[in-house]
Amino acid sequence: MTHTVKQASKQASKQASKQASKQASKQASKQASKQASKQASKQASKQVQNLFLNRSFCAVLVRWA
Repeated sequence: MTHTVKQASKQASKQASKQASKQASKQASKQASKQASKQASKQASKQVQNLFLNRSFCAVLVRWA
């Protein structure tokens, strides 16, 4: 009897641990993906902005020349 309870407890603990690990991994992956996407978007926006500023600056220089 005690052996069965111990076994069941061990099994439940193992299952819970596995589930928690899986959940944490999933969450971390989602978070990392979100962060990377955000970063890439920010970077792309910055590059477009820089490109636009450079072109505007060149246009101004050309006008002055």
